[in-house]
Amino acid sequence: MSISRLGWFVCLAVAPLHAGAIDVSSQSSVTLYDGDTLTFAISAFSYQVHAPALGAPAAPPFVSFALLTAPLPGAPDLAFSLESYSGGVSIAIDDASLLPGYFQGSFYNGPISMESGSLALSAGLSGQVFAGPAVFLAIEDMGGPVTLGLSPYSLKQSLEVTLSGGGFSVGGTVAAVTLEPLSDAPPGGAVVERLSADAPEPRPGALLALGGACLVLLAQFAKRRRASN
Repeated sequence: MSISRLGWFVCLAVAPLHAGAIDVSSQSSVTLYDGDTLTFAISAFSYQVHAPALGAPAAPPFVSFALLTAPLPGAPDLAFSLESYSGGVSIAIDDASLLPGYFQGSFYNGPISMESGSLALSAGLSGQVFAGPAVFLAIEDMGGPVTLGLSPYSLKQSLEVTLSGGGFSVGGTVAAVTLEPLSDAPPGGAVVERLSADAPEPRPGALLALGGACLVLLAQFAKRRRASN
């Protein structure tokens, strides 16, 4: 069933938040505590609209991502998963890795950490995961406080996602970011660092370029891995 771009984003806009979830889409960073979950809502509209004409699978069988954040001390214990819009399907992403890097942009120049990973799906499973107007990339903190985000860029701008299949590849659109703090979080709860009211709106161009380059490398690696199998 086809759906217009406007209709797609209306569906995302009116989707209710999970109980206790906080919309942090415009925030530059967020601190997670043990049990907290940060969730990115990702639209696959561009892939699903163009894939049929290019002979690609209706639902993308390969997903890769890169989350750019301020340098992380040590290796945080984070669990990544891809979830369907309905919540009926959830798949763990076991190959996520943390790499150091350097970012140069209009609003930030300096060291970063990059959490990246990928997931290959069967046709049937991909169809279930991408059945709704969005999929969710969930990041759960499995121990100790950790701050994610690259200030002053918003959390929505910090994540790059690539959807691929049948030789066709396109970026997924991050539509929203929500935080689900655990009810028994430490005193003060999960800390959300807000952009200053007079801070200029960051330009995403440099961030997109770096994220795109990282994802190209991830996609090439994944293709080589699939070919070897």
